[in-house]
Amino acid sequence: MLVPVRDAMGLRAIVQLDADTLALEGFATVGDPTSGFLIGADEALEIAQRSRPQTSGWLEPFLGWRPCRESFDSMRPFWVIKHANGTLFVTQSAELFENLTIGKGG
Repeated sequence: MLVPVRDAMGLRAIVQLDADTLALEGFATVGDPTSGFLIGADEALEIAQRSRPQTSGWLEPFLGWRPCRESFDSMRPFWVIKHANGTLFVTQSAELFENLTIGKGG
């Protein structure tokens, strides 16, 4: 599980926790919190909804990651967006995927 840490300036860090135990697995700090390193959950949801206008049952996006070609690093997570018919993934580059490719990123 990935948790963005923000303050009034912007994104300060991303903390990676074990989804079952909540044990700290890693973290990365952001040197410039105003850099817009992560697109927001609202923006990711808008991208998904625009691409699937007939879809309903949208749930709140959450940050996720697994080794895949679409995201090369756990500190470059994607937004996981569940809906009535399945799941979509939105990268930090605002690219939308229905599925993630198994394998290493890059």
